[in-house]
Amino acid sequence: MMSLLLSLMSGALLMLTGMWLTVQFRFIQMQYPAVVLAFERQVLTATLPVAAVMHAIGIAAVTELGDVPYYICAALCLMYHFLARPLESSFHQPKAGRAIGGVTRSAAEAVVQSKVDAFWLALAVAVLPATSYYAIHAAVINHWLHFWSVLVLLSAPVVYLSAVPDGLWWLPMSPRFVKGMSRLLLVLAALGLLAGFEGRVVFYAFMPFIQVPPPWNYITVSGALLGLVLLALAHVTGALGTAMDVAVAGSCLILCVTAGSLAVGVPFHWLPAPMAAAIGLATYYDSGNLRDWGLFVVGAFLSAGWFVHHHFWFLDFKVGFVHLHTVCKLAMAALLPALIVPGLVMNQTGRQLIGVLMLVQAELLCVLEEQMYGAHHHEEPGSGMMYPSYLVIATSAAGIAACQALYHGWSLPRWANWVVSTLYVAKLTMLVLPEAYLVLPAAVLLLTAGAPLYMYTTEQGKLRVRLGAWQGLAHVLATVVAVGLARFAVFDVVQWSALGRPHEGVLLGALLVVTAASLLPLITRCWAHNQTAMRLVVMVGVSGLLLAILQPPLPRMGGAACPQLPFALCPRLWDERHVPLHDADDVAVWGSGLGRREHWPRWLLVAAAGIGLLGLSGAVPGSRAPFARLLVGAAVGWLVGDYLALEVMPGQVILQVLVIATSMLVVAFITLLQNPLLGSPSWLPLLAAAWAGAFVVSLVLQTSLPLPDIQRFRRLYPDSALQVESERREAVQASLLGVFAGHALLLAFSLKLKMSAALHQLGRKQQGAAYSAGDPYARPHKASLPGPPDFFCGVVPGNVLSNLGKAVQLEGAAGLAVRRLSREGLAWVPTAGNIATLLAFGICVYLNMYMTGGAAEALVLLAPLLLMLSPDPLLLRHLGERQRYLPPVMAVSAYLAATAQLQVLKWAVEYSDWTAFTLNTGMLLLALPLHVIFCKYLWDQRPQPLGLLVAFGPLAVLSLLLAQTDAIRYLAGGGIIMAAMQYFSMRHSKRVGMKVV
Repeated sequence: MMSLLLSLMSGALLMLTGMWLTVQFRFIQMQYPAVVLAFERQVLTATLPVAAVMHAIGIAAVTELGDVPYYICAALCLMYHFLARPLESSFHQPKAGRAIGGVTRSAAEAVVQSKVDAFWLALAVAVLPATSYYAIHAAVINHWLHFWSVLVLLSAPVVYLSAVPDGLWWLPMSPRFVKGMSRLLLVLAALGLLAGFEGRVVFYAFMPFIQVPPPWNYITVSGALLGLVLLALAHVTGALGTAMDVAVAGSCLILCVTAGSLAVGVPFHWLPAPMAAAIGLATYYDSGNLRDWGLFVVGAFLSAGWFVHHHFWFLDFKVGFVHLHTVCKLAMAALLPALIVPGLVMNQTGRQLIGVLMLVQAELLCVLEEQMYGAHHHEEPGSGMMYPSYLVIATSAAGIAACQALYHGWSLPRWANWVVSTLYVAKLTMLVLPEAYLVLPAAVLLLTAGAPLYMYTTEQGKLRVRLGAWQGLAHVLATVVAVGLARFAVFDVVQWSALGRPHEGVLLGALLVVTAASLLPLITRCWAHNQTAMRLVVMVGVSGLLLAILQPPLPRMGGAACPQLPFALCPRLWDERHVPLHDADDVAVWGSGLGRREHWPRWLLVAAAGIGLLGLSGAVPGSRAPFARLLVGAAVGWLVGDYLALEVMPGQVILQVLVIATSMLVVAFITLLQNPLLGSPSWLPLLAAAWAGAFVVSLVLQTSLPLPDIQRFRRLYPDSALQVESERREAVQASLLGVFAGHALLLAFSLKLKMSAALHQLGRKQQGAAYSAGDPYARPHKASLPGPPDFFCGVVPGNVLSNLGKAVQLEGAAGLAVRRLSREGLAWVPTAGNIATLLAFGICVYLNMYMTGGAAEALVLLAPLLLMLSPDPLLLRHLGERQRYLPPVMAVSAYLAATAQLQVLKWAVEYSDWTAFTLNTGMLLLALPLHVIFCKYLWDQRPQPLGLLVAFGPLAVLSLLLAQTDAIRYLAGGGIIMAAMQYFSMRHSKRVGMKVV
């Protein structure tokens, strides 16, 4: 049942999301105004019930099931406040010409929701919490405790609906009647809420604090609370001072406070304190004198002090890491600002003092709540929670709301609003990881990061803030210091998110990312126009991501271990509780006999990425010049090649030199191809030939050069030394092939980009020429430029290949692109790109056979490499843009067919099972026709007879069910998918053609 409900609500949520996205399009707003208005109304009215169900499911997953109705009650009231009260349509404009559909309506008629919709939403808000509580506790609902809980859940929403403005706007009566009805419902619901509160909270949770014996305890407490609620209702409704005399109200307040004090056991000699508080509050309400408020503060503080001392001071235990006495002192200290601030606000005096008091209170609450909330996580599993999470959320929300209200009411200075709000936001981090105590580091980070936003305001008419260089450096230094102080918090968060001890490179990268994120407010507010500053911050963040991905090792001295310094000095990054993981995985793989290897060459990759980013960003003057880019590319190639040489082929100096040289050749080739220098087109074939020659030489030398550490391996594996040596040589060969496969892929990709750029430039040029000639539908035809293509940039004379050039001219845009490249001496680009692509694909297929034994799944991942093939004059003359998907499909089909046939034949020869051979060969033949039909369709793009798909489809299904090898099953399943794709493609083409006709 729950799964069905979740599926229905998920579908409704997707539908509402689609409606909301639909109304964002301007053309829909103009062409279908009725649909837009209906969707807008549907989104607003249907969101509340759908969100209520989704919230209930989500809350039930993270909290106890019995608490869900209370959270749902609060969520429903909040959603009613924003969604169910009268809202003017977003598409309503006072002017008729600007409204949707050109029709204007009055403000009252432009309300999105109808009164019937609002009534049903209000009914849902009032009924759903109690209904959900009843459903959860149906088996034990006869208990009085559940009756009071249902009464609270029924009364609280009605109190909200009656008290909030426009809460009952859907009533079809006059405004005067609605106002009177709201007051009546408010009084009745408040009485019900009071009764439920007494039964569910006061006489259930706080019964040990009530010292009066029954039945007088119920009488005194109920009378005191009832009197206080009536006085509060009189103040809210405005009856206090008009219909009710202030002196009478003061006397009632004194009596209620005295009765409540006697109920909780206040001794007679201590009664003047609560009575003085009541007298001070009553006289202040009449006179507005701050001295009367001071009397209330003193009396209330002394009463609270007696309560804390009488009930808690005698206990001797720790809450978290602090003693209970300290908790009581913090609570009393936090209470004092809460008593003083309201009087100062109502008298509109002491604006700076209000800020100081609220700051002190926020700091005390952070310390107090963090200790009380985190204490539960240091105790044994199953222990009760002393301070629930909803109180943390409630106090933070109340603090932020109070700060905003006081700031906009000119009762709180700007600095206090910023600091106090930041503290309350940082207080919420204790909910994420209570045992890590993140509030202080989070507050420091948020304060330093948000300082530029609150300290500097833009002048009127200006978009940015003028800031001195020393001020900016001070902010940067403060941010770096804050990140350093918060490093343990970053460690705890990364460890929690990674579910294990993080690597030291990940931690350093996380610190850099946090630093970059903390500097973004400074950059966006003060230096948004400065591209250098923005690039530096981005480089810091990207460097952090690179460190987290590459995970290079860090020195242990100064990291987690103390350096050898005099006087026992120990400056280090981490302490004993926060020790990151220092990677040394080779010991676990090869054993301790080969020594420890810590992958220090990874720092070369980090340096290469940093140099490359610095060169591409243009932060260094002149870094975008072609020669400077060549130097940057050479440096990057040397660093990457050095990393590959040290990691892939340790101890083999000759192969290492060849890998470094070929890496530099590849990067130089790519740089000169994309950023040509004077005469560089004639160098490119030489660079490519040098790379190819080094590739062949490396493969030859690898088979003849001795392996390093032969004696050590023979000592460790004396019984299988030859086998280990053979495996090591094969591993080195595979590694070398992997390096050159990466090189070939880079070359193929760069050559493909060059060919695509030539086609793009040609298309723009021809489009402009066609429009200038008045023929917007002109299309390129066969190449007609004179002269043979110069394939080798003048290294070989053009007349040597003139006859061949005439014979291999391409047609269409590809031919014109080759002619355009030939003017630059680059007519060989498509041919070289295809050779590099095929070479990379072939090496990858070989590595797949070496590493996985020829897994068929791997070729599905390797086949997209063939999308880099281009039409060229020598190899693939007839491969056009429309046939670009044919090579990957043919490669997958051919590989699966060949692999399947080899597996079947090998099984038959090895086990003499020719019956299985015949069966699987037949299934293979049944699966192939759909592949052939799909490949033909990809080649000529002509619709195939639908009867062929219908005829061969069931055969492929039969092959899928009866085949005994995975390759044949993949082949049959792929054929079925291809048939479906071909059918829908032909259907779409037919529809488009019919529309054109």
